[in-house]
This record gives sequence, C-alpha cells and structure tokens, in this order.
Amino acid sequence: FVSSVPAPASQSGNKITYELGTLHPNDFKVITLTFRVPADAINGTKYHNEAVITGVYNGEPITKTVGVDGPTVGSPRIGGCNLSGSTKYASNTRVMTGEDFGYFVNVLNSGSKPCLSTVVKDTLIDGVTFVSCSDDCTHSGQDVTWNVGTVAPGQSFVLYVLVKVTATSGRLPNTAVVTSPSGPGGKPFTPGPLVT
Repeated sequence: FVSSVPAPASQSGNKITYELGTLHPNDFKVITLTFRVPADAINGTKYHNEAVITGVYNGEPITKTVGVDGPTVGSPRIGGCNLSGSTKYASNTRVMTGEDFGYFVNVLNSGSKPCLSTVVKDTLIDGVTFVSCSDDCTHSGQDVTWNVGTVAPGQSFVLYVLVKVTATSGRLPNTAVVTSPSGPGGKPFTPGPLVT
C-alpha cells in the first residue's frame, strides 16, 4: 500500500479502514488506492483485492463484500511510452433511470519512457448526463477531457466521471480515448451497466 484518496481512518498491516459517514439514497463515494508491486515479485503472480463494506439500516447491520482480480505481474517494461494497456470500467452492473453511477479510466504507461502531454477524452453517450468528474477535468456537453500531462514509466492512476441515467432501457457503454504524442495511445472500453 502506497497511498489513497481519501486517506484511511486507520491502518493495521494490510487492513485499511475508511469512515465514509452516512450514504443517502443515490450517494456515490470513491476510494482510490495506490499499490506498489515489490521488486522481487515473480512473473505471473496474480493480485486480488477485496473490500468489506458495512453500515447500519433501520438499526440492522448490513455487509457487502466486493473484490477485483488483477493485475498479473509481467515482464519488465521495454520500449517507449505505451498507453495501450489503459482500461475502463463502470461502478455498477445494473442501474435505474435517475440513478447516478461512475465510469472509470485506469490510465497506465506500460512502457519504459514517459508519456508526455497525455490527454484522456471521454464522450458520453445519449442515455446519461454529466454530473461531476475527478482531477480537474473539463466538460462541454457530453465531452469530458482530462489534460493529465506526463505519465511516468509504470505509473497508473484512475480518473472518473459521475453520470446520471436518463435512459429507460438498454446498456450504457462507454469508451475513452487516451493519447500522447510520445507513443501509442489506447481506447479503453466498458459495456457499461444494464438499465433495469
């Protein structure tokens, strides 16, 4: 564990605790954690992260466990700047009309040289409207843009845009375009949630 936003309320070894307070209906909170792979990690090692979310509703405790697989330790970085391994995902698998959810872009430079003047652009489809975004993004209509600058070799970070569902049915896919004049960019995609 390197750091997180927000900072943890406490940490005991690999157990990190956050106090999020009250979550009202349709509330959305993001915790972004940064980890460093040990220098002696064996090629092919797979990582898994799990979080246990607890709260109280009507005096009764509620618990939800969520997890994510990956990444897998690969060979040492070679070549120049490379953003093609950037990925995309949505916070929800199912949503309702009027609900807020997030699209996330994990920007990754898998190359051995910096990616300069990096820009991430995300054009939202009809069926969602912009609510807010992270990291000083700018938005105009359905276009959301982050001017992130230099991405160091091996650096990875997450950007997100919070949207409101206006669609009444179907899926809500999303694609981001990650570019740098220093090397290959990427077009990370998520099929997005299903409107129910």
